[in-house]
Amino acid sequence: MDRVVKTKLAFVVSLHVKHSKEGVRSTTNRLAMEHFDKLNCSPDDHVLYVGYGDEAVILATRVNSVVVIDVDPALLEIGKSDRPADNVEYLQDDLGEGSPHLANWGESFSQVVSIGRVMFYPNVPLVLRNMVGCLKPGGQLLCVIPNNDFNFFGGAAKVIEDHPEWGQRVKKSNLTLWNHTEEQAEEFFQGICDWSELSCKSQRVYHGLPEQKAKLILLDTLDQVGSSHQEECLKALWQWALNEYGCTEDGCLKKPSEYMVIYGVKRT
Repeated sequence: MDRVVKTKLAFVVSLHVKHSKEGVRSTTNRLAMEHFDKLNCSPDDHVLYVGYGDEAVILATRVNSVVVIDVDPALLEIGKSDRPADNVEYLQDDLGEGSPHLANWGESFSQVVSIGRVMFYPNVPLVLRNMVGCLKPGGQLLCVIPNNDFNFFGGAAKVIEDHPEWGQRVKKSNLTLWNHTEEQAEEFFQGICDWSELSCKSQRVYHGLPEQKAKLILLDTLDQVGSSHQEECLKALWQWALNEYGCTEDGCLKKPSEYMVIYGVKRT
């Protein structure tokens, strides 16, 4: 494990919130459980899971095998330690032009699933096209894409930019929100291949985020400030978020998010 991955894992542990069960993935876990029933899985199926999530292991109980990919090696290490399974493989891959695995996969997966992590991939349109390309004819796509974060990540990045010291270290953001209407989403996927079934629906979710959970979500913005400033920066971002969105009576952040839920069956 390299130094950057070790540093990130150590920092997650220092927040005293277990990422896999109670952290950033809690909302996407609920979204996954809500929409997994759309998938008709069988014991012979092979699934590609794009973006680490605990839910992949749930799918693994229903199918032959699951390949989980992510761009973040720290999350893959969490998956290997927290959610090991004989029929789950964890691989680093951005599903882009330099993908080390894409050429070998071809149209080999019965289902391709992604819940909430696509926004961290360098080229979202290309990733989505390649996800569809990995599907067998008759295969199923389930993709829940963060569509609108109501300025959560952009606002946090602005806080860092405006700081007299941190702002000197700001790099380009590593996330891309999709910002598509339902009609635009359907047009995009219709342009990739023919579908026997296709549905693109937006879904609004309201988060009640305790401080430590919010900090885990904001952790991905902190690569730009360096590990020595992470704690100080997180305190500033938490205060900004409270001012921006308000909080509940028990001190949780009240934050809306919108997701685009895509389900399709590739025509045979």
